[in-house]
Amino acid sequence: MLAPFAFHWADTWSVILLMAPNAGLPPYTLPFVPALLLAIALNLLSRPSIHQTIETLLLLLLFYLTPPLLSVGTYFVAFHAWRHLLRLSALRNQLTSNEPLFCWTHSLYQLLLLSIPLTLVSLAFLRWIPPFLTSSFPQGTNWVGPYLILLAVLTLPHAILVAWMDKETLRS
Repeated sequence: MLAPFAFHWADTWSVILLMAPNAGLPPYTLPFVPALLLAIALNLLSRPSIHQTIETLLLLLLFYLTPPLLSVGTYFVAFHAWRHLLRLSALRNQLTSNEPLFCWTHSLYQLLLLSIPLTLVSLAFLRWIPPFLTSSFPQGTNWVGPYLILLAVLTLPHAILVAWMDKETLRS
């Protein structure tokens, strides 16, 4: 998540101002480019697989070529969410990496079918979330900031769930 700051500092700051309008002028002294380079170097030192290296390069290209809201949204939908779906499929059906591809696709298909009702309900209520968070929404001016704050608030329960899943995986 350092990449939007390193590649598109001004655009990223404008997104921050949507969430915190009183944040003021951006502090230009923060070392996001060196921090990103350090993160990439540490990633390479961990000897990632070829698939992880390709994914990292694709993500860097995505963050470099697209504006922050688009790149972060694409990351969460195209990379992060799918990684969690595969992880849940593995837990649900006790799959290992040695299982044939059919087992993985069948498990993922079942998981997606089970998630359809909640996804549809979430999409139906998505339109009504911003009015509860900001009084400026009826004029259509600034619903992005409160919505991003809502997503950030959901990060803690998400992290707890993932930690619980990891704990259960290590037990078995």
